[in-house]
Amino acid sequence: MNQGVFRPEGVQKSAIYARRSIFRKRDKIRSKQGAEIKRLSIDKNLGVIESRSCTVPQPQHSSNKHWCLMSRNPIVLLATALVLFAWGGSSEAGTYQFTGPAVAPHVGPVVALPQWIRGKEVSFDNDRDAMTGLSMPGQINPWDGNGGLANGRLLQPTTNISSPPGFQIDAIAVHVDTLTPDLLADNAHLLFSIDDRAHTSTGGAISIPLIGPLTTTGGLTIGGAAEISFEQAGNFAAVATTGVWATASQISNMLDPADLDGLDLFGNEPVTAANAAGSGDTNKFSVDSDAAATTTMGAFAVWDYNQLTGVTSGYLAHAAMTSAVRSLLAIPTAGGPDDAAFNLDALMVYEALGGSSRVFEDDDIVVFSIQQIVNPSGGFWATGSELFVLDGTGNIDYLTHGGHVWDKQFAEQFLQLQVGGDLVQLDLNALEAVGTPEPSTVVLAGLGIVGVVAFGRRRSR
Repeated sequence: MNQGVFRPEGVQKSAIYARRSIFRKRDKIRSKQGAEIKRLSIDKNLGVIESRSCTVPQPQHSSNKHWCLMSRNPIVLLATALVLFAWGGSSEAGTYQFTGPAVAPHVGPVVALPQWIRGKEVSFDNDRDAMTGLSMPGQINPWDGNGGLANGRLLQPTTNISSPPGFQIDAIAVHVDTLTPDLLADNAHLLFSIDDRAHTSTGGAISIPLIGPLTTTGGLTIGGAAEISFEQAGNFAAVATTGVWATASQISNMLDPADLDGLDLFGNEPVTAANAAGSGDTNKFSVDSDAAATTTMGAFAVWDYNQLTGVTSGYLAHAAMTSAVRSLLAIPTAGGPDDAAFNLDALMVYEALGGSSRVFEDDDIVVFSIQQIVNPSGGFWATGSELFVLDGTGNIDYLTHGGHVWDKQFAEQFLQLQVGGDLVQLDLNALEAVGTPEPSTVVLAGLGIVGVVAFGRRRSR
């Protein structure tokens, strides 16, 4: 892979500046002149920390400097290791119990563990009841990161939408996904999941393993279809640094693994599993077949759900999404797939301040992917692993993240999987962004554990 890293210029924490920068020509290579620091690298399964060198471009965020300074202190490293182990437990028999402490979303070199993130929600294919595993169309599921799963909001439409049979949700988001501007600036870490069904270049549908880790033909390590993978921000790591963020057992240790197709973070945290139905902040979603979910105003790729009234209304028109993707991927109308083949299946939303959160307009942004579209003549019209950034005025481009562009070329080179004798093109179907925990949060908790151990040893003498 080309090690030259291209990125949008001058992305600010404002949807307006974010939109302007992502659509500028990517003509500036990231400077290799940065501060050599020690970075904490965390093994998500074992809680193991290693200290290794990395380069962080200037100027640094203040939190990055804190991680740099603290990672040089062996006592701090020990404290951090202890708190990681302390948070690495599991929920009993799938009972939801968020252990926290919840950390505020901000950027830095360390990928925050699932246990650190409040308000985590997923949807499955098929949508399902957290207690029984049975099909429950429209069901969103909070999860605690230790295997506990609950039933959250039920997004079954009550008005304004003629839903397809079964009404299966296949993408979820909130109207302001907090870290979207940082994701566009390649400062926040990307989370994604893959579909449990994908195609070969000749059109054959193949089942993808639910459990990872999986190694792609391009050498990337990712999770299975029932798990969540990460790609580290390009400003803090080598190009396309990936791994498994959450295993199937961390999402649910009671139900059998199932294809995960929707993800949202940083919502309202349920106090107990019993009150989970009123928790979470998901209010944007897409369904399994966009073209079949219609209103009197036509079909929509993304829907808005009013949590106060339960009213569902159209947000991003299916025709607008389809037209933009056709243009970017150069998919012809004549001789190409018809509009019904374009199905949005992974989503992030960032509403600009001052506008309506119910209408996709002006400086609003959606980051998304679409379902795989096979070209009958061979190959793909869309691999399903391209990541798009679209604004309310119709401007569209690929997401630049992890030091590379998430386009068709990257997908075909690095996101294929050998399954038996078949070479399969993977299809992404869930998206989110995560940051790093505030260093003081982790260290103070760890130092507390160290203090308890030291106090116990002193009293025993």
